[in-house]
Amino acid sequence: MRPRPATATLLAVALLGCDTGPSEPDERSTPAMLYVGVQVLGTFRSDTSGAAQVSGNLMPGFDARGAVRTVTAPLQLAGRPLTFGPTLDRFGSVFLPNTQLRLGSRIGSEPLTVQAPVLSEVAPNRPTVRVTTLRALDADTVRPGADGALRLRLATAPGDASAAMRTWVVNVTGAQTLTYRGNGLPPTDIVVPRDLLPPATPAGTWRVQLDFQESHGTVYGPPMVDPVPAAYDVRVLYQQLVFWTAVR
Repeated sequence: MRPRPATATLLAVALLGCDTGPSEPDERSTPAMLYVGVQVLGTFRSDTSGAAQVSGNLMPGFDARGAVRTVTAPLQLAGRPLTFGPTLDRFGSVFLPNTQLRLGSRIGSEPLTVQAPVLSEVAPNRPTVRVTTLRALDADTVRPGADGALRLRLATAPGDASAAMRTWVVNVTGAQTLTYRGNGLPPTDIVVPRDLLPPATPAGTWRVQLDFQESHGTVYGPPMVDPVPAAYDVRVLYQQLVFWTAVR
């Protein structure tokens, strides 16, 4: 028998240990992502319905076997199960159709709880998210005080302190609009001094709107938190508007 050339043996060893180029991406296991948006709009003190509009989408990703993960327990909002629509693509992504819920007096008296759906073989980074809710304590129609200042009172039910973003904006609109804004939770006593009130409408009124937003996780724009995607990333955006009418 003729011996194999040493050069051939060395070449075979070299090829086994050599990176011959980029490999095909491994899609057998991929991250999952849930986004839920909740809007509570047009809230007056006299409105006790707590009407909310909920939307969102779920990308379950692939498990270790390369199969789309299955939902084994539903998304829940304030203890109410919500059903996603049909599968939209080969990745198993689904949307939550715009859903109207009535959350009643819990708005402003307790945080709103979002319970992430349970997926096979992966755990969410935020299984439960509690978001801040607000409630006006004054009547729908208010008047400036004896000093001419406008005072508005809020009840606040704070959510998780780990919120990535909290902002509030107050617009006071008469013949002109004046805007106040800040970060964090809105003050429970909003005071607009007489000197900073815009001129009233010809009817002697102002419309006051508070816009509050809170997010958990990065929900839009450049990454603010969570620079490394979690295996199952849960993101929630909450918005609530509170209204008053002020009369001179």
